[in-house]
Amino acid sequence: MSEEEKSLKSPVRLPNPEISDPLLQLINNRVSTKEFCLGSLDEQDVSNILWSAFGQNKKGTRTIPTALNEKNLKVYLLNEKGIWWYNGESHTLSKISNENALPFLESQEYVQNGSLNLVYTGSNRDYSPLHAGSAYQNVYLYATEKGLGSVVRGFIDKEKLHRVLGLKDDEFVIIHQLIGYPVKKD
Repeated sequence: MSEEEKSLKSPVRLPNPEISDPLLQLINNRVSTKEFCLGSLDEQDVSNILWSAFGQNKKGTRTIPTALNEKNLKVYLLNEKGIWWYNGESHTLSKISNENALPFLESQEYVQNGSLNLVYTGSNRDYSPLHAGSAYQNVYLYATEKGLGSVVRGFIDKEKLHRVLGLKDDEFVIIHQLIGYPVKKD
């Protein structure tokens, strides 16, 4: 084996990450939470979470990167009182149904204790899932900063959610994100 071939197979040791950096601390502390305490988030936290997911920043673009500037991701807030669609451009919630769709999310018992349920949908099979990943990562980082727990879940009834969300034929449910107060471990 030549020296060139050996060097291609030899790992290069990188410097340790600078975990003292605030953003890297958040990334280092981010976890998926599956044990939640009952409790409601205040209106400001809900506002900040939704803006983090898919709001509009000071430049007039989204808070997440979007391929080809597509803005076809949709974020829905679900609770026992109904379903709301988040409009990131106007930073508003619009109620679209009085139906309690939480049973379509509750295939795992711990979901019942979470405070906030977000459902991400899209219409582009290539890009919408990438956008959802960026959105829920922003929410994870916000939750970590505020001492909240979060988890993303694909084990949901996507067909029933498609119906109750009133999605068009070309739209689809991507994933569910649960946010709430984590059970404190001693």
